[in-house]
Formats: sequence, structure tokens, C-alpha cells
Amino acid sequence: MTSLLLRLPLLVILPLIGALAMLIPAAHAAFRGDWPAMRAFGENGLVLLAILSLVAILTRDWAPRDAALSQLAALVGIHFLAPPLLALPVLQLIPGGTWLEGSAMMVEALTTTGAGQLAARLAHHPESARLAAHAPTLFLWAGLVAWMGGFLQWVAALAILGPLDLLGIDGDGLRRSRARGANGDEASWRLMRVTGRLLPVWLALTGALWLGLILLGASPLEGALAAMATLSTSGILLPEANPAAPPMIAAGGWGGEALVVLFLLPAVSRWFYRPLAGYRRRLAGGLRADPEIRLALALVLLAAAFLFLRHWWESADLYWRTPLDWFRLLWSGFFTALSFLTTAGFVSQGWGEVVVWSGMKAPGLVLLALAMVGGGVATTAGGLKLLRVHALLRHVLRERDRMIHPHYVMGGGRRPDDPRGSAGFAWLVFMLFLVTLALLALGLGAAGLDFGAAFPLAMSALTTTGPLAGLVDGVIDWGALSAPVRALLALGMIAGRLEILALVVLLLRDDWK
Repeated sequence: MTSLLLRLPLLVILPLIGALAMLIPAAHAAFRGDWPAMRAFGENGLVLLAILSLVAILTRDWAPRDAALSQLAALVGIHFLAPPLLALPVLQLIPGGTWLEGSAMMVEALTTTGAGQLAARLAHHPESARLAAHAPTLFLWAGLVAWMGGFLQWVAALAILGPLDLLGIDGDGLRRSRARGANGDEASWRLMRVTGRLLPVWLALTGALWLGLILLGASPLEGALAAMATLSTSGILLPEANPAAPPMIAAGGWGGEALVVLFLLPAVSRWFYRPLAGYRRRLAGGLRADPEIRLALALVLLAAAFLFLRHWWESADLYWRTPLDWFRLLWSGFFTALSFLTTAGFVSQGWGEVVVWSGMKAPGLVLLALAMVGGGVATTAGGLKLLRVHALLRHVLRERDRMIHPHYVMGGGRRPDDPRGSAGFAWLVFMLFLVTLALLALGLGAAGLDFGAAFPLAMSALTTTGPLAGLVDGVIDWGALSAPVRALLALGMIAGRLEILALVVLLLRDDWK
């Protein structure tokens, strides 16, 4: 089996996995007695399996000239090829939808954005009452696609992007074999080896969180969606009464949120799976010395404290509460800040109270800044990534020292302003992010949106944090967005998930080499 997979192109293997995954919601629909949903997912899954099997036979033993860049091209291509295929059962169950609309829903899921287009489509559909019977299976499919998309991004970061020096952590102790010039067997074996290491961990973490949420009172479907949404940082849950409301962990109350926080930590830093990543050395200070964890803790605590203390800055009369109420407010701010820093997009059950307590007119701007920073490098989180922000901050401090001490001598290694160094790479990613953000916002403005809606939507797409737009600019009705706007946002989600740099490398591969 392994030898067969090594002979197939990655762009064929991944759609095959997606076709096989359709059988899971088909079984779920059969268990619920939802026969139309069972036929939609079962028939489309089997037909795609048959077609893709023929494609696999025709493309076996395909040998690319540059295996590493071929895998990178497949990673980019799957975000354009897979969504139309994954949307087939959704379009069959929801009549009247266009292919672009269904593909945009699946792009949202595959990129772990979780913007809520499926919930909006079901709520605004003329036959919403009838479609409510299919909603559990449809949301299971969206959550499953996001879960697979998160795992794909995790594997790709360590097996494809890392060897191509597209993460900016080459000098951070990761053991990497150079991908440039590697033949097909080497690149394929590396991908298989990383997948074999990470898959058991991914399944174990998802299963543990699922079991924990069930023990706290969640239903099996609710717990499964919450577990998959947490590990993939997609935020795709069963919708509340208001489909535009941000996702919220309802099971277990504060205990459920505390459990989710534990499983969001792997999205903060690579430290939590160091043996799987293959580090050459240990950090001298252990967990406390990891720059991503230290920066994440500082940002989250600062955001929670700012939302809590601003009440005293703005109020003339102190609004006294019990210490337990203060702790609940602090916890709600901490949970929501950590969730948006890791681009999961959950809000705490007490977030509404935090907003009232803080007195801020736009508390979502704090969450926007956290989502822009993002989580850890080589994790499922989006954004600019903590390690790159840390590299830029360290470079600023070094430049300050050089201004104070003109004869300041830096230590060995690459200069921080070297384009191939960590700070130079971080600056390159930062500028690409800003340019893409500006172009996407201009495109949304040309499509008919005002700046107040275009900017948060563009930031939400590029950081892969779907609920962000609604918390910055009020309620965003995805059902009312035009087709060009959805197409632009889908492109923004793909660019944000791939960090645009992968597209640049494919277009300028000779210059990058």
C-alpha cells in the first residue's frame, strides 16, 4: 500500500481521501434516518472514488522534474481543485445553490476559516424548515473537511514548506533535509514519514477532547464538531438560534472552555510536539524559554487585562462586583483572546458581559490585532505567526542598540536584516500580508462594499478567522454578499492559508532558488 501511494501524485491522493471521507457523513445520515443526505454523500463519494481511481491508474509512476516544488504546486492546487468536488453533496441537498456558492463554503472549511456561509445559506433558504433535517449532517461534513484541512496544513508545514525554507525557522533548531534537488522518492518518503508520525497524535488529541466534552454533557455530534474545530482552529460548530452569532463552546460551561484551552495550546507553539518535529537541540530554559509561548502569554494576558481594567479608566463611579464575578470576566477575556490568537474564533460564554463591562464601542479591534499576529509557526493557526513577530521585535531591539551604541557588534550567525535570516524573512511575510490585505480590501470595495465592511472581511479571510468580521463591524450577513465578493473572499482565504508566499515561490521559482 505504501509503495502504491509513493507512486501517485499528491494532487490525486488528496481528492481520493476527500471522496472516502464522504462515506462518514453518509453513515451518520443513515444512522439518523436521513436517507436523502445518505444518498447525496454516499453516491457522490462512490462516483468520485471510481473516477479518481481511474485517474490514479493513468497517473501512476508520474515523475516530476522537481519533486519538492511539485508537492508545493499540489498543495496550492488542492485548494482550488478540491472545493468544487467536496461541494457536490452540499449542492445536491440544498437546491438552488450555485457552484461558486458551494465551492466558497468548502474553501471556508478547507482553509479552517469557519466564516458561517453554510449557516447563512440554510437560514435564508426558502425551504429552511425542510433543510433543517439535513443540517446536522451538513455541519458534520463542513467540520470534517476543516479537520482534514487543518491536518493537511500541519503535515505540509513540516514536510513541504519547512524543507523549502518557507517557514522562516531554519535557524531555530529544526532538523531539515534540503528539499531543493531532492528526487521524487526522497520527497514522497519524507511526506509519508511525517504523516505517519502526526496522524496518531492528531487522532488521539481529537478523540481525547471529544470524550472529555461528552463527559461534560455534550452530545456526540456537538462534542465531535467542537473537538475537530478546536484542533483545526476552524471554529465550525452547530449554529445557535442566531446563525450570525460567533461560535461558542456550550458543553460543560466554564469547564468545557478550560478543556478547550488545553487543546488550543498546540496551536501556540511547536514546543508541544518537539519529538515529532525532529529538533537538534533543546531550549535551555525548557517551556519557559520558548519565544512563541512567552509572546502568546504576554499578548493574551495583556488583552484580557485591558478589557477588564478599561472599566475603571472610563467610569467615574466604580461598579463593584464580587471577586468571583471579576474572575469570570477575566477568564472570559482570556479565553476569547487565546481563541482569536490561535485563529479559532470562539468566544466565551461571558463575552457579552465583558463587552458591556469594558465599555468599548469596538472591542473586536483587540481581537483583530490578536488574529493578525496569529499562532505558532508550523501549526494549524493562521495569521503572521508568533515566531515571526518575535523576530521582528528582536530586530527592532537590536537596531535600537545599534543607534545607542554605534560600534555594537552582533553575535555569530546570520545578520537579523539578512533576507535569508529570521527577521528578513519575517519582514518579507509581513509586507506580503499587508500588500495582499490592501489589494483584497480594494477588490471588495470595487465589488460594492464600503470600507467599514471590506476591511474586517479582508482581515477575516487572510487570518482564516471567520467570526472576526462580525465582531469588528457588527453582524455580517454572508447570505447577502454578492457572488464577486464571495469569490474574492475565497481567494483571500486560500492566500491566507498558504501565506501567499507559496504562490510567489511557484511563480518565481528560479529567483527563489
